[in-house]
Amino acid sequence: TKFPDAAKRGDAMYFSALLYRRLGQPAKALAKLADAPATQLVDADAVALLRGQLLVDTEQSAAALKPLEQVQLKDKPAAVAVSVLYLKGLAYRGTGNLDAAAAMLRQASELDTPMRDAATLDLARTLVLAKKPDDALKLLAGLMQSADPAAATAAARLGGDLSYQRKNYDQAVTFYEAITSRRQSSIDF
Repeated sequence: TKFPDAAKRGDAMYFSALLYRRLGQPAKALAKLADAPATQLVDADAVALLRGQLLVDTEQSAAALKPLEQVQLKDKPAAVAVSVLYLKGLAYRGTGNLDAAAAMLRQASELDTPMRDAATLDLARTLVLAKKPDDALKLLAGLMQSADPAAATAAARLGGDLSYQRKNYDQAVTFYEAITSRRQSSIDF
């Protein structure tokens, strides 16, 4: 604000928005990006990705798709690609386009990144919404072996609940036992 004509003002506003997001204040972060001029140091795709993330954070799914669609994935590292695909999946799901959401989340879940399990879990949730419980249950069964305890527990809970709703009690017990035998400290227990 002290240097409204500075060449790197756009970059400063980007980093300010990034910090507001990390502080859990996405509305303030969006406000910072709203009037930001073009960046000099920060890649335009990074700005679009942050804007898309903030719009997803504030449940503005339709608006989030525009900046996320601008990000070019060619030659991007897997960590960037998975973020874009995952956010696009969440945004499409928020707009009710479950087929597009599933496609994006499936692509994200196929990349070898630390976000693989989260993308797979959200893919399963999307398949449940799309009335494809058998496909969702297959994914959830595989996720129960995840090294990430949060993903494994969430998968077991969702798989158990889905199996119970379908009156497949033996399968529900298998999912629930993963929680009762190994995840007693989780909220799902």
